[in-house]
Amino acid sequence: MILWRDEISVPRGGLKGLTLFGATKHTQMSNLLAEFFSNWMTNKSLLNCMDELEEGAREFGFKGMESWEIYGCQDLKRSDQ
Repeated sequence: MILWRDEISVPRGGLKGLTLFGATKHTQMSNLLAEFFSNWMTNKSLLNCMDELEEGAREFGFKGMESWEIYGCQDLKRSDQ
């Protein structure tokens, strides 16, 4: 299980009233989550997937993303079934 200890800032979906800034942030977060899923599907550990998600989120200026913590097996991989 992954939990965030602090409040995180994630852009909202939907286009009604979405500014160019908001649309850009929404696209950035979508790309980060797609990369996270891709990393998981290529059998990277959960810890590595989260490290890369956090690094990208910080680069794009998303607040609070570094406060995550894994409860359980940090080296869990998709193939560990």
